[in-house]
Amino acid sequence: MQKLNRDDVALYFKDEGSGTAPPMLFVHGWGCDHTFFAPQQAHFSHFQRTIAVDLRGHGASSAPIQDYTVEGFVDDLAHLCRELTLPKSIVVGHSMGGAIALQFVARHPEHVAATVMIDSVLFPSPAFIDNLRPISESVRRLQAGLQSFRSMRRIEARRKNASAFRLRFSQSLASLRQRLSHAMVRSTIQRFGKTTNPRT
Repeated sequence: MQKLNRDDVALYFKDEGSGTAPPMLFVHGWGCDHTFFAPQQAHFSHFQRTIAVDLRGHGASSAPIQDYTVEGFVDDLAHLCRELTLPKSIVVGHSMGGAIALQFVARHPEHVAATVMIDSVLFPSPAFIDNLRPISESVRRLQAGLQSFRSMRRIEARRKNASAFRLRFSQSLASLRQRLSHAMVRSTIQRFGKTTNPRT
């Protein structure tokens, strides 16, 4: 995989194929990574250039502690297109990636030849939003626990025999990587909640 940096964030992507047709830019969904488009990339790279990204907080890309928004992902894609000097591309997004693709073409039409959206929820029902709220709260508690683990790890690291403790907690923290961030769920609720309720 290749990598480029935006500020202090490493953004990984897989760049394969070549041809005269517009490149295809694959954008995965929430909690996924570039490998979810592996069969499509393998097929289309025989005919044209294909790029499958790991969005920040996903896959091999950096996962800073921050708010994760569709707008932020769009800014990362625009940065990638500029750095790679891509011609107008066919942007293919799955699930959340479709919402990112739609906003990408709205904000950066100079980078987009066409947009494909797969299983993307654009106008969710109020019930859908309500069902997100307990998920958001659960992930918020998970993040609070993660911060406690980190504090405990710093304290224990000062002790003489802390190597076993550090290893145990490092393994636990690895499985709690921020791809299920409370901030991302919260921003989804805020964005779609306003979309589906014109009175708010």
